[in-house]
Amino acid sequence: MWRGLIDEVMKMCGYHPGRRNRGFSLVEISLVLGLLLGLRVVVGVGAVQVQDWKRAKNASLAAQAVLVAQQAYLADHPITVVTPVGTAGDVRFDLATMGDGGGPLTAAAFGERLRGYLPRGWTGIPVAEGVNDEPLTLDFVRMPPRWQHGGSDYDPSAATDDGLWDAGE
Repeated sequence: MWRGLIDEVMKMCGYHPGRRNRGFSLVEISLVLGLLLGLRVVVGVGAVQVQDWKRAKNASLAAQAVLVAQQAYLADHPITVVTPVGTAGDVRFDLATMGDGGGPLTAAAFGERLRGYLPRGWTGIPVAEGVNDEPLTLDFVRMPPRWQHGGSDYDPSAATDDGLWDAGE
């Protein structure tokens, strides 16, 4: 008696003893795929931001290394003439007075002089790529050095002394 009643209740709830439920419903599969796609988007956006930050930090470290090279050069050549640039306390090396009697020094020749003060293994003044893969050059005649693109300063970060795309404070 009880066995028949239990079988009837189970059939009303959708259980059929002769039939096995196989696979997943379309709703379950859609939910799992939506969750996976959502996680992929979140991780992908985060990875791009980390790559941009890493690119900015590497550019900053290169600018800091050149700043240390400039300071070491000035320590070894204390009579080097520098002229103020702007109101931020930046200075520019006066290449016209740095020649060896054969006229003014070129920026490339000054870069060769700085190369001896760069970290071991560096072959010259560093170059970098901007956020949108644009080529950047380092204005190493200016102290502290600044990344430039198309002749103007390049620093897409929030501040000009935050240690991203610049030599920091």
